[in-house]
Amino acid sequence: MAMATAPNNKNKYASAGALISLLMMPNISYGQGLQLAPKLTAEIVYSDNVQLTTEQETESLVTLVTPGIMIGYQGRDISLEGGYEHIRAFYSHNHDLDSGFNSADINAQIKLANTGFNLFGSHQIGNISASNSRNALADIVSGDTVESTNSSYGLSYATESSAFGITGQIAFTNTGYKDNLSERKGYNATLSGNSGVASRTIFWRLNGLYNDYENDTLTGRFYNIEAQLGLISNYHINPFVRYYDEDTSGNINNNTIVGNRSLGAGLSWRVGKLIDVELAYNWVQQNNQLDEGQQADDHVSAYVSWQPSPRTKLIASYYKRFFGDAYQGSFSHRHKRLTVSLAYDETLDAFDRLEYVEGDLINVWCLTADPSNIEQCLFEPSDNEDLSNYYLATSYRELIADENKSFTLNKALTMSLDFNGRRNSYQLNVNHTRRNNLDSNNEDEYQSASFRINRALNRHNTLELSTSYNRITFGGDTNNTDIRQQDHYRIYRLAWQQQLSQKVSTQYSAQHVNRDSSSIYNYEENRLSVQFEKLF
Repeated sequence: MAMATAPNNKNKYASAGALISLLMMPNISYGQGLQLAPKLTAEIVYSDNVQLTTEQETESLVTLVTPGIMIGYQGRDISLEGGYEHIRAFYSHNHDLDSGFNSADINAQIKLANTGFNLFGSHQIGNISASNSRNALADIVSGDTVESTNSSYGLSYATESSAFGITGQIAFTNTGYKDNLSERKGYNATLSGNSGVASRTIFWRLNGLYNDYENDTLTGRFYNIEAQLGLISNYHINPFVRYYDEDTSGNINNNTIVGNRSLGAGLSWRVGKLIDVELAYNWVQQNNQLDEGQQADDHVSAYVSWQPSPRTKLIASYYKRFFGDAYQGSFSHRHKRLTVSLAYDETLDAFDRLEYVEGDLINVWCLTADPSNIEQCLFEPSDNEDLSNYYLATSYRELIADENKSFTLNKALTMSLDFNGRRNSYQLNVNHTRRNNLDSNNEDEYQSASFRINRALNRHNTLELSTSYNRITFGGDTNNTDIRQQDHYRIYRLAWQQQLSQKVSTQYSAQHVNRDSSSIYNYEENRLSVQFEKLF
């Protein structure tokens, strides 16, 4: 697998030099307000297969020198936190690959007196995998990354009383990548509210969102709104009406999305003081411009809320959307040392960076019909190549990252479990996401599970053992079972961290990664690393 690095900026040394000069300054503190804390991190990573190939593996010592600065400010109405790092990477096997990388995460908030309004802003810089189909685990050591930036700023509002509660925000966003693939900018707005416990005659609930994105000349807009209004009776069974509406617009490919508008009537039942159950029958407004087969059917919707204590809460709902049955749900529980959370969500998106198309057919000629060494093969040889001693071993089409010019539907299930003991802590995370391109009908699946054990040996030494499994399935049309590519990643890591002083720490780690793919990109890699961090 070829190694790629981020493009060099003409001011790459200037940014690093400015940070290094900051390291000569002490930690700056202005009372209880502004905090500036320079830091320096140095790490040496040994990789026995830095180019991530199946055969003829290349060893390398990768040195990462990272000056950075942490920023914090806490005032009466203003808060600021975050930091910036400039990473210089040096590769022993090929110094032509030496390059610089940026990383930043800054968040700010300004409270506008006691109005409930807040101004907020955030800016992130990171380095992500250039292509999940080649290597979803790509990082600075292995290469094949691309710098990403994401900015968001806007206005939020929140108020809560015994009569009602309302939250909302409008945010302007800008997401970009060094390779200019699937960049987008625009804004999104959300609004939610509900009646409070002091309501005696009328109860209500409102949820709405609006997204507006553009990518060059393409635009994609989406909104949905759900509103409910009911009467409170003395018998714990309350009648209500429900209104739901969602639709898309813009010149993005959205021919397969049919707007859904319905009006319903139902009953809400409070079971004791802990459970609320709602059922409604919804009449869908028919569109005369649609064929009969495209029309949505009248349907039943349901909603359940259960909160037996301030530490436990369950919310679940079922209704119909433009794509059929729709579900939403969340569960959270906190008890002493244990925290459990579970959530399921279905969201619409546009211009994401997860679209992959099949490239041209590539013929692979090898010295044997069943090669064990891929280095003995020729990939799509030229017409002048002598193939008299070669066999046509296989043919394949590589998946290539492409601009997404359609709406996508994401169905995501996430679960986390955290247990914190006196000296041991355990963490389990499970994620399962289905991404469906609503124009091509291709469906990709992202699954991951990770488990971590953290053991405090004493006040200054911590041992961590972690393992994770990721599976990515790039599927074909959802009407059939075609799989274009399936990748399995297995990661095992052991780390030992030493706190030498309040501002000096070291970490020693060992890691093994195994990728098994239906494509030609299979590899195993072992890493050993030593990291030193100094705060100033």
